[in-house]
Amino acid sequence: MAEVTGLPIKIEPGLSEWLNRKWFPTPPEIVVPGELRIHPARIDPSYRSLGAARHGESGLEALRRSGATTLRLVEELTGNLLLVGHRASMLGATLALLGISQAKLLRLHPVFDDIPPAFLVALDRTRTGWTLRLEP
Repeated sequence: MAEVTGLPIKIEPGLSEWLNRKWFPTPPEIVVPGELRIHPARIDPSYRSLGAARHGESGLEALRRSGATTLRLVEELTGNLLLVGHRASMLGATLALLGISQAKLLRLHPVFDDIPPAFLVALDRTRTGWTLRLEP
C-alpha cells in the first residue's frame, strides 16, 4: 500500500502482537525501524510511537493497549488511516473506535466471534463517532 500510494510507513509498537507468555516465553527481540529490510525507504524515521506492548500482558491488556493506541493515532494523525496488525490488536482498535465492549460487538456482529488470522475491517468516522462499514 505504501508503494502504491507513495505514503510513508509509520511503525507503531502500540499495535503490535499480543505478547503473552504462551506464544513468547521470553521477551521477543524488538527490531528498530532503521534495521528493517522491507521497504526501508518508505519507513518514516521521524515518527514517534504512541504506544508500546508489554511482554506477558493479558489478552484484555492487549485489547486495551491497542485500543488506546488507536484512539491516540486518530487524534494525532489526519486523513485516512490504514492500520495493519494481528487479530488481537485490530480487534482492540475496532472496539475502541466503536466505543463498545467485545461482548456487544459479538452481539451486533457475530462474525467477529471467529475472526480469521487475516481479515479486513473498514470503519467510517461520522459526526457522532465511528461506524462499521465492512466486517471481516
